[in-house]
Amino acid sequence: MPHNNPVQYFINQGTRVTMRVTARASVVLVIYHLYSYKDIAIALADQITAALSSFYVSIACQTRLIHRGFTSGEAEIMFDEIPRNVPYHLAVIFLTEGDPQGGWWHTSAYGNMKDSQVSEQDFLSTCLHNLRKMACKAETARVFGAACGFNLRVNGSIQAILEYLKPTAFRSLVLPSTCSLLMCDYLPLLSELFINIYYFGAALEPSLLQIWAKSKQIRVHTGLVIIDRPDLSSEMSAKMILYAPVASRPLGVTLPLVYAVCGCSDGRGVWEFKKEVENRIETVFIYRASCCRVELQVGIHPADRRQRTDHEVRFTVEPWDISKGRFTFNESDNVRMKVLPAPPGKRGAALDLNTMWTRSGKKALKREMKLRTAVE
Repeated sequence: MPHNNPVQYFINQGTRVTMRVTARASVVLVIYHLYSYKDIAIALADQITAALSSFYVSIACQTRLIHRGFTSGEAEIMFDEIPRNVPYHLAVIFLTEGDPQGGWWHTSAYGNMKDSQVSEQDFLSTCLHNLRKMACKAETARVFGAACGFNLRVNGSIQAILEYLKPTAFRSLVLPSTCSLLMCDYLPLLSELFINIYYFGAALEPSLLQIWAKSKQIRVHTGLVIIDRPDLSSEMSAKMILYAPVASRPLGVTLPLVYAVCGCSDGRGVWEFKKEVENRIETVFIYRASCCRVELQVGIHPADRRQRTDHEVRFTVEPWDISKGRFTFNESDNVRMKVLPAPPGKRGAALDLNTMWTRSGKKALKREMKLRTAVE
């Protein structure tokens, strides 16, 4: 194969055939950002443009400050950069910060500007309102957020996002769940994702999970909130994906640091997983400190969280509860931890399986018993 144009061919190792895959559509990419993220936004635009261009995908890209938005005329000018006789996908990325009291930051301090934040609906309206016509004509219109997830924990935040997106032509919104997002750890996911969904035509969620699961750096750093619908006539659904290795994050629950529990001065101890015990509708995970053998027992009522293993990675999936308007798993209600002194010999400390450990587990068991009584 000639080497003067190495990206002209795609090597399909699965079938051992070399073939050229023609891009079926162009991509229109808009990146909104706070002023403090200007350099990151430009670097991200260059990275995605280079990645898609290497596969001969035509792309029109603009970066701009969040509060300036787009006029309809400015949006139309972007079509001068791509062939007008082929379909296109619209992708919108925003780089900002979540507010612990709800909403996203709309501006950051520079010049005469002050820090300000707005509600999720107002933020999305600023970014998406003048892109509505473009979204309606696109093959797909998707939004990708890069912001810490503080605001996603506030009651009503995700519900407000769902309500805003429902009447629009936007199919999905992907957000990181961590409250301490590092852009350098998260943003590399987007370039590979765009190649998968816009060049190969792969589905969003399987592609997203594959990239997230295979990158230890990304999956350890953050989970994902995926808001999606198969087509515009369907209802929006939301789910939260969390990395859940049993050794350190049982059912997505992060264990406390060992030295914060046992008090050993060297701070080198780690939790050693011993066993997992079913307690009716709860699961108890048992750990022992490597330094002083203090035992940690973690009782969890998973509620709607379900464990999955894909790409050799264990994670949890929690669906959005439409009737309650929230994710039902709450660590204060669904998790209880017990710290016990080092047990003598090799035997573990006593384990209480006579009652439910968590408030959520106790309530769920009562409901279950009432249903059984009613049926009988």
